[in-house]
Amino acid sequence: MSMIINPYRFGPAGSGLTGGFVSYYENNANTNTYTYTSANFGTEDPNRFIAIIFQGIRPASTLARSVGSVTIGGISAVVAVQQDSPAAHKPFSAIAYAKVPTGTSGTITVQIADSLALLYADVAVYRVISGSGIIGVADTLAEVNGASDQAVLGSITTVDSGFVIAGSMQANGGTATIAGSLTEDVENDTSSAEYFNAYSAEVNAGAIDVTITTSNSGIGAGDMVGVAASFRDF
Repeated sequence: MSMIINPYRFGPAGSGLTGGFVSYYENNANTNTYTYTSANFGTEDPNRFIAIIFQGIRPASTLARSVGSVTIGGISAVVAVQQDSPAAHKPFSAIAYAKVPTGTSGTITVQIADSLALLYADVAVYRVISGSGIIGVADTLAEVNGASDQAVLGSITTVDSGFVIAGSMQANGGTATIAGSLTEDVENDTSSAEYFNAYSAEVNAGAIDVTITTSNSGIGAGDMVGVAASFRDF
């Protein structure tokens, strides 16, 4: 697994984060580059970050998928966490973020590495305001389900006045629920019981349960992936 160096992790102590869901977009293209034009970013702010949950389904190929690059509003984004399911026609999930102070809307572009494609991919968009103008990642989770396992993820570390987002993608699933205090922002049956789910919450210090459970008791190994990121101010 490659190391992610977060360029926003240094700076003075801030007054915390405020965040929330702003928009969701679908892209049904079978491609390695996903573009979402005129995506809603919400009100401008000099200390605004945009975070995304990007999730889709891979084609009939067992080659591993990973995010090669992400830009949000023309600004290069940090990939905080990602999870692939290593089999054909299985799900893929990632979370990325960037400081995007200007523009009430813009283009989001996600490129899959090594020119490998997904069948389709959707994106949930979050607006996060930092008191200091600098944010970092306090903790991340990523998991693919095992045989007959209806749940992914677990406990994630949080900080005072932090913000958590979590997502799951199912290739053969049902409706999903999340433990703990996160709000469901998106539940979309993207294609024949292939479910995109996204959740978020403003949080305080400690640890919260972000276990995501599908209602499909017949789900198979690798049919569900989940990712979560806990953000903090600096």
